[in-house]
Amino acid sequence: MYTDFVFNGEGRGELGSALSDLRFDTGLLRPYFDSQGRKVCTVKTGRTVPVKNSAGEFTYNEDGTSKWIDEKQVVEIKDLVDNGVYSPAFNATTMTKDQWITMDNRVITAARARLRAYADLRAANTYSIDGMSTSILEHEKVTDDGEAIVDMEGINEGRGTESQYTLQGIPLPIIHSSFYYSRRRLLTTQSKGTPLSLVRAEQASRRVAETIENIYIGNQAGLAYGNSTDYGSTSKVYGLTNFPDRITKTNLTASASFAPDTFVQEVLAMRELAYAQNFYGPFMMYVSTGYDAKLDEDYVTGSSANGLAAPQGTVRQRLRQIDGITDVRRLDYLTGDVVLLVQMTSDVVEAINGMELTTVQWESNGGMKLNFKVMAIQVPYIKSTSDGVTGIVHGTTS
Repeated sequence: MYTDFVFNGEGRGELGSALSDLRFDTGLLRPYFDSQGRKVCTVKTGRTVPVKNSAGEFTYNEDGTSKWIDEKQVVEIKDLVDNGVYSPAFNATTMTKDQWITMDNRVITAARARLRAYADLRAANTYSIDGMSTSILEHEKVTDDGEAIVDMEGINEGRGTESQYTLQGIPLPIIHSSFYYSRRRLLTTQSKGTPLSLVRAEQASRRVAETIENIYIGNQAGLAYGNSTDYGSTSKVYGLTNFPDRITKTNLTASASFAPDTFVQEVLAMRELAYAQNFYGPFMMYVSTGYDAKLDEDYVTGSSANGLAAPQGTVRQRLRQIDGITDVRRLDYLTGDVVLLVQMTSDVVEAINGMELTTVQWESNGGMKLNFKVMAIQVPYIKSTSDGVTGIVHGTTS
């Protein structure tokens, strides 16, 4: 699933070389017929423009700066060729723009159905970057060595130790899956006027989506890249359950012995572990498949006058009432008996958006085979303080 066609910013192999030659502009690998029957593609102009909303108003980042995006325009392929720009996909133009849109919509729909945890992260915190031209995103950890002074004159210098900066890096791998159609099959479909089956595109996007989700959860080991001597720690993509600096609790009661009030108290204890490290939420609570059904049981504490237990809603409802917990959700790919509390703030975790789910095409076998690749650069960026701790609490039974 990881890329083998871009290394150190250079394209390798058939597709990688093509991307490198095209300045990693995937639009040149997506030619189509416009409404007038001309062969065109949508390409980057090399300029950036401010982002506007549906009302035509400029949009802004959290720090007050304007949002900018790459400017794109539709260009005829013959004009590109006349100016020395060539793509191996130009001869493979077989679809209209509407057909590309249909394929992209099927790809996106299939992906969204599988990205629950990562979708939550993207909704909370997203950092966008040109991932195709960046192999590693670098950042620094900074120690806080100052102090506040209390005196009557205000002239004492106090501690003057310089802060320590440690360079860190997170690789930006490409996650991708391929499929193809024979040219004869495409031409047969077009001649009969029947729609092209997009099942293979949907399957490819589902595989990419599942991989992104599993990397974020920690079920699948993230990619390590670069020389560890260049950074304060190994340059690697980590997930919620394998990040080295996460907070752990290893004595949860197993789902087979589930008791509503006991479980709530254990979740409160997990929150206190986060509080002790100065992480105060808001938290998203994720539960594994083993606990999920248990959370819809009645939450019972105390007893009524006749000695019968008094239900107070479900366990899930009680957990949502805990201060700092935004929601309680099941993750289909989180198996066993596991509970996660994740502080959904940008100083703990962000979604790195290096490239949205994109489909590109090129031809091979003398034009008889049309290759397609669904790819994305989507990785979690989990951070820890200079003290080596982060706002993720990982609860297990052992």
